[in-house]
Amino acid sequence: KSVKLGLLSLIPNLWPIVITMGFMGWSRIWLEPSTAMVAAVTIGIAVDDSVHFLSKYLAARQRGESERESVNHAFEVSGRAIVFTTAILLSAFGAVGFSQFSPYVKFGLLCGMAIFLALAGDLFVLPAIFEHPKNRKKSAMPSKKVASLLLFLAASCVPLGSALAQDQSTDSATKGRQVMQAVQDANDGLVSERADLTMILRDKGGRSVTREFETLLLAEEDKPARSLIRFTSPPDVRGTSFLTYDREEIDDQWLYLPALGKVKRIAPSKRGASFLGSQLSYEDLGRQEPDDYNHQYLRTETYEGFECDVVSSVSKLESAYSKVDSWIMIEQNLPVRVDYYDKKGRLLKQTRLSDFEESDGYWRAQKVLIENLQNGKITELSVRKRDVNADVDESELTVEALSSDW
Repeated sequence: KSVKLGLLSLIPNLWPIVITMGFMGWSRIWLEPSTAMVAAVTIGIAVDDSVHFLSKYLAARQRGESERESVNHAFEVSGRAIVFTTAILLSAFGAVGFSQFSPYVKFGLLCGMAIFLALAGDLFVLPAIFEHPKNRKKSAMPSKKVASLLLFLAASCVPLGSALAQDQSTDSATKGRQVMQAVQDANDGLVSERADLTMILRDKGGRSVTREFETLLLAEEDKPARSLIRFTSPPDVRGTSFLTYDREEIDDQWLYLPALGKVKRIAPSKRGASFLGSQLSYEDLGRQEPDDYNHQYLRTETYEGFECDVVSSVSKLESAYSKVDSWIMIEQNLPVRVDYYDKKGRLLKQTRLSDFEESDGYWRAQKVLIENLQNGKITELSVRKRDVNADVDESELTVEALSSDW
């Protein structure tokens, strides 16, 4: 028995855990029941190889052999056995890694990674520790054979790494979907809402136009959610109204222009057009359902003092955007920034939300800035008054009511 050797044997078994955990952090693999067991399982298995190697080394030392000779003896007796047992373990964990059950995939592939690193530690780190400089002479150690076996095992890990990357993509999609669903769930129970807002349109030269409008929202159970925007000033846009009915796929949208005296239905192909000269599009004013997009969680970062999950979303439906990246405040499940990319993949515009306030249990941004990064135009929205779960009559949100004299 040797306390010194016991402590030294911890080195090749602990560093694989440190590297594996570091890889988990770098690749955004979350600590959960399946991944939390990786360290315990790996140490329990890998330490057997270390003990086997050390027992042969110690036996040789007790016979009076030098450190170099003892290391050579340990390699000759147990080196090949350690490599082949590790290969068998990698095959077993690799099989688990190709499971259809995501937690098993992560568990199997991470354990395989740690065990391979532990093997490298046993074959390279332990001998380096035990070999004293004065005993450095031509080695009888079968290092070329061991190196060849290690290269074979490393090559066998390539498909396992690919499977882990694929699983990470699946996990990113799942987490991205969960984040965006949480944004929608933050409005659970909301039936209606009224708000008065000011809209300022600014061009690249600094000229501005100010408008005022009111919004109404009605989300009754078992009925499509409906929303209305109705301009109240200035006189040239007063009475202009925009109605949206939330549908499973493309929303139904109608625009009423008093100057024309008629209601115009917005065609799906026109949803990317500007809404009355603003940097909002008709598509932006529709209800955004999580299931209408393919989501990918990208990272977690701090934005404007808020800890945010960043999610990239690609619409499954016809859209004016190639993708939309959202910064979602983790604490309140609210968007604080949204980047929109055009069909060519170029950043088109950016929406920034601020001055968050709670109203009847629901958090809302009091200010919204939409900046078109291609033409330099800006649209600013600010809330003057908001009433959550207000009295909203269903008759106010009909196509017929758009042209009524109010």
